[in-house]
Amino acid sequence: MTQKVFGMISLGCDKNRVDGERLLGEIKRRGYPITDDIGKAQILIVNTCAFLNAARKEAIETVLEGNGYRSGVLEKIVVSGCLPQKFIGELFPELTEADVFLGINDADKLFDALERAYAGERVNAVGDGEGDAPVARVITTMPHVKYLKISDGCSNHCTYCLIPKIRRKYRSYPM
Repeated sequence: MTQKVFGMISLGCDKNRVDGERLLGEIKRRGYPITDDIGKAQILIVNTCAFLNAARKEAIETVLEGNGYRSGVLEKIVVSGCLPQKFIGELFPELTEADVFLGINDADKLFDALERAYAGERVNAVGDGEGDAPVARVITTMPHVKYLKISDGCSNHCTYCLIPKIRRKYRSYPM
């Protein structure tokens, strides 16, 4: 894949922001430029939330709005995060505007999936990643703020909550 400019729209909670920063870290590690101007992005990543119906609707609307940039320089749309992690079965056949789908722990599969997408394939790489091992991040907050994700998931299975279904059982990260 030749040098492409990446942009990201990140929706949802602070844990989701950290996941998005990990994706940006993978992009930076590979030497690709990142822009804040979505109109200049050749590859747009929409990092999604799926906790509430309103969040799912916002995520899908954001992908559809992002698709409007294809008349400019935008070439590919990647949908990542909680929405594909939980709803890939419904999402993949219906949201044809997206070229690549990644789950919450699939940052290491971004470039493999994009290579396949540039070869003409729509790619479902949800759950293909190596997990949530610590990786370098691109911090997207103000310089004096940085979120530290010390745990993820939940082992309770409350009937009203999707967290264990999206982020799996509770686990903490070593120092």
